[in-house]
Amino acid sequence: MMRQAKARKLGVIAVWKLDRFGRSLRHLVDTLAELEALGVAFVSLSDQIDLSTPAGKLMFHVIGAMVELERALRLSGGQR
Repeated sequence: MMRQAKARKLGVIAVWKLDRFGRSLRHLVDTLAELEALGVAFVSLSDQIDLSTPAGKLMFHVIGAMVELERALRLSGGQR
């Protein structure tokens, strides 16, 4: 699917649930950023996330912030 997106053969990718698309939160954020850069819309039907809308983009940034928090906690040994 990503090969087709990179070849500009897809305009939108729709999934039933966001957690079924990425192996990890970090992988998900990286992949969604890549799709956005390619101009490929992304929609998660049950999560109601559509990256072509302002609300969907906000949700993407919230997810990205969670990834950064997870990474920081892991690097600090889970200390707050």
